[in-house]
Parts: sequence; structure tokens; C-alpha cells
Amino acid sequence: MKHLPLVQKLGEKLELPGEALGEPKLSIWGDRLALLENHGGILHWSDELLALRWGGGSLLLHGADLRIRAMDGAVLLLSGTLTKLEWKE
Repeated sequence: MKHLPLVQKLGEKLELPGEALGEPKLSIWGDRLALLENHGGILHWSDELLALRWGGGSLLLHGADLRIRAMDGAVLLLSGTLTKLEWKE
């Protein structure tokens, strides 16, 4: 059985959403806009690929004309034409 950190166990008992405990959250609107919260940092960015540290791995967002519209700490707003999402451990 996997041992969970105390904060995560407490959050589950209190039924808190994962993002309140620092877990990553991804929200997508159509194929044009993505909001990424609690990411671990940018690994790579170009107009065709955004790669982020994400939980225990990385999240890759592929597309065209990708632009970082806003970034504040661990919150990032991405626009462009999203074509593919990829998770890598």
C-alpha cells in the first residue's frame, strides 16, 4: 500500500480539492485556451510545444501559435491552437 503524506491524508479526510493541497490542475476551453495551476515549472517552450513539470512527471501541450498570455507563480494561461496533450512519467 502506498504511504500518503500527512497533508494529503488530512486533505482527503476534509474532502479538500487536490489543487488546494498543491496538486496540479488543468482546465481547457475548446482547443484555444488552457489554464495550468500548481505546475512545477517550465521545461521547454516554443510556439509548437509547452513542456511543464507536472506532479511526478511532465505535461506536454502540442499545438500551433502557442503563447503564454499570463503567468503568476505556479499559474499559467496558454493560448493558441492545442492539438495534443501528453503525460510522461
